[in-house]
Amino acid sequence: MQPQDGILGVDAYSIRAAINLYIKPGHQKETAKLFRKAYDFFRHADTDTRESYELKDIEVDSFLMLAVFSCENLGIKQTQFMEIFMWWLCIKYPNWLKKDDAAFIKMIEKLRVSVSVLSKKEYFLLSCTTREINIP
Repeated sequence: MQPQDGILGVDAYSIRAAINLYIKPGHQKETAKLFRKAYDFFRHADTDTRESYELKDIEVDSFLMLAVFSCENLGIKQTQFMEIFMWWLCIKYPNWLKKDDAAFIKMIEKLRVSVSVLSKKEYFLLSCTTREINIP
């Protein structure tokens, strides 16, 4: 995926198009900046091998979110692990995603209160246990 190419608002052939499709307008610029910085570093990493780049947790979360959305656009059904991650993402970053469903927002807020004390790993393990998923 390229950072700018694609049909904005219609298909997610580019990072920017996916951001426009799924991220609330108030967070689009910040999200695009996260992707752009990492994208540029890895795209040009062969030209200056002395430089390094450490992905921040928020960047990793953003890349994984984009990967799940990209799978959906390719017609790939979400796995249970993808679903668990996306629920965690909605709880962790409730203002990121375009979702105007009041019942969904209320449910996310309730979940946020009850699972906010859990680490990402603890949340994942609890979710797997609740869904009776065997962890490979």
